Amino acid sequence: MIDAIHKREMPWLVIDAIHNVKVLVENKEILSAMIGRVPAIAHSIQEDREPWRVIREIRNVEVLVENKEILSAIACAIRENEEPWRVIREIRNVEVLVENKEILSAIACAIRENEEPWRVIAAIRNVDVLVENKEIQSAIAYAIRENEMAWRVIAAIRIVKVLVENKEIQSAMIGKVPAIAQSIQEDKKP
Repeated sequence: MIDAIHKREMPWLVIDAIHNVKVLVENKEILSAMIGRVPAIAHSIQEDREPWRVIREIRNVEVLVENKEILSAIACAIRENEEPWRVIREIRNVEVLVENKEILSAIACAIRENEEPWRVIAAIRNVDVLVENKEIQSAIAYAIRENEMAWRVIAAIRIVKVLVENKEIQSAMIGKVPAIAQSIQEDKKP
């Protein structure tokens, strides 16, 4: 097993297979082997077109998700992947990940910079620690102000009380009323 972790091109598959077996995961040699593969795992998270697949295999392995290199790789994947919401779906129930400042900043960045911020918001809207984060709230307000499809952003937050009651978000929504009204009027034209 240690050999498989050391030598496999995708060591996270072996790690996922054993992560529920306490006697194996707590074994010092296996822990050492997993830690030794952190650079390869982090590289795969950053470079893979579908980093959520790698994250899914390691998200329950404490020694890995608490590693700074892995945390930075996940943040990078959120910031740089075309579908950051898929990465977020894999981490949103892992406390150590959603409380990490670098990851929180990456989520805010994805909301501000992704062409479909409403999808990112949909991935976080049921996670209190994420929707209550001030940086993320400011990013949502920014997305409402700057996105041509602000109504989709508003639709994504409409059921989240802490977001619709946020003053900065309310101001952004009110500022978008004329554009939304005009869009509705244009849709009515024959």
